[in-house]
Amino acid sequence: MKFTDVCGNEHARRAVEVAAAGDHSIQFIGAFESQAGDLCALARKLGVKARAVTACPCGHFGDPVRECTCETQMIARHRRQVFGAEREFDITVEVAIPHADRIVRWMNSGYAEGEPDEVVMERVRKAQAVPAVSLQLDATSLSLLKTAVTQLALSPAQVRGVTRVAATIARLSGSDRLGAAHVAEAIQYRRKTW
Repeated sequence: MKFTDVCGNEHARRAVEVAAAGDHSIQFIGAFESQAGDLCALARKLGVKARAVTACPCGHFGDPVRECTCETQMIARHRRQVFGAEREFDITVEVAIPHADRIVRWMNSGYAEGEPDEVVMERVRKAQAVPAVSLQLDATSLSLLKTAVTQLALSPAQVRGVTRVAATIARLSGSDRLGAAHVAEAIQYRRKTW
């Protein structure tokens, strides 16, 4: 399994890159037939703690193509069981089934999409070699983080996790300090409540 083996889901591929660069754990939410399992295998191959889970027992909650057949109580019970261990994961990514046009283009391109794996892994190695960045936030980043704390009801531990992930993103971008773009991307890796 390589980065280029994944069709679509660029955000999920990027999340694997961030997880590998910063030794962050990651979980993928998607239908079992989706690429969540493949992305999980890729992350584990890179030495990252990873798991793939479904959003509901049938695996189709939120799927734009297939209808969820689960009852509301079943979904609530499933989420309590599956996401009770969510605190163990630094990054959470929802994985979508790519549109048919995207899959056909991917197939016609020889089942490879995106940057070559060597480019991604070189960026990961460089980020791992860089010293830790300053965790001082500018006014824009602080405002963004404050809004996320309020809207997502983040705990102090979760805020610390977001900041750690943002620091990895900053290192991947070659920056020596956190910026609003790094914080914004890190916030995107928190699971949204349904």
